[in-house]
Amino acid sequence: LGAGLASQTEVKAEISAAQYKQKEAEEDRASKLERKLHQLSSEFTHLEMLMEDIQKG
Repeated sequence: LGAGLASQTEVKAEISAAQYKQKEAEEDRASKLERKLHQLSSEFTHLEMLMEDIQKG
């Protein structure tokens, strides 16, 4: 019985560790996407300003 309980605890710990790693990976991916979105937004703003300058001639 003790070995079975220890085995269950070990499995739960492994699942918990896997869930934690997955959560960290998702947070890292979200952070990277957020940075890329910010960069694209900045580039878009810059392009808008260039277009305005061109139109003003």
